Amino acid sequence: MRTLWRIPCLAAWLWIAMSGVGHAKSVYLQDGGIVECESFRRQGESVVVKVNRDVVLEFGSGEVDLQKTFRPHKKTVRKRYAHKIPADTAGASQPSQVAPVTSSGIAQRPTPDQGPIAPAANPQASAAVSTPIPAPDPALANKAPMMPDAPPQVSAIAAMGSSSVFLLAGSGLAAILLMVAAQWKIFEKAGQAGWKSLIPIYNVYLLIVIAGKPWWWLILMLIPLVGIVICLLMTIALANKFGKGTIFGLGLFFAGIVFFPVLAFDGSTYND
Repeated sequence: MRTLWRIPCLAAWLWIAMSGVGHAKSVYLQDGGIVECESFRRQGESVVVKVNRDVVLEFGSGEVDLQKTFRPHKKTVRKRYAHKIPADTAGASQPSQVAPVTSSGIAQRPTPDQGPIAPAANPQASAAVSTPIPAPDPALANKAPMMPDAPPQVSAIAAMGSSSVFLLAGSGLAAILLMVAAQWKIFEKAGQAGWKSLIPIYNVYLLIVIAGKPWWWLILMLIPLVGIVICLLMTIALANKFGKGTIFGLGLFFAGIVFFPVLAFDGSTYND
């Protein structure tokens, strides 16, 4: 039941709102009142005001402020300004007068009494104008421009960089070959074939056997952190097999590039 009476109220509100949308004109009364309407017109001695399509009011001429209600709308007049051509530019099409240049380099301004002033003779300028410009050589025009040579400092830096790269590569290759030769010699000193040192993983297993440790130490070397300790103990045991002390074994672990060749090419023998 509550929603039933809301529908007529909503319809009445919409009708009032829609009826007020078209109110675009105002009628000013003598008592100060203002009537918003859709349109109004004079009909004899009265003023007919159409508020909306359903409400039409009629006022006497004495009740309406006719001067304020029927005031004419001011139209915006756009003024067109003619662009005035300055007197200085009016004769732009005429040949310009060139003021002569004195010996001091200052142009002399012509006086009103004088006529057109001819340009001063300048032998250098005339010679420059009369000298013909040589035509470009088609063979040179088709040729691609040559890039300027690099500065000597940049070339020296590039050469140093390339030489350092080759030096590092050569040093790394020499270190690898030295370690391969050292392991080959150690295997031969321990009674093993030298070529077995070239087989990955198998050469580590043989080093463990040469050091006198069990084969399953190879599995322990695969465990993180534990493998470091096992490798350290294995190098110390390997040094002891060749009659070296613990310090030499630490050198095999921390500086193998130096101590492995020493162990391979010195006069030490393997103690089984």
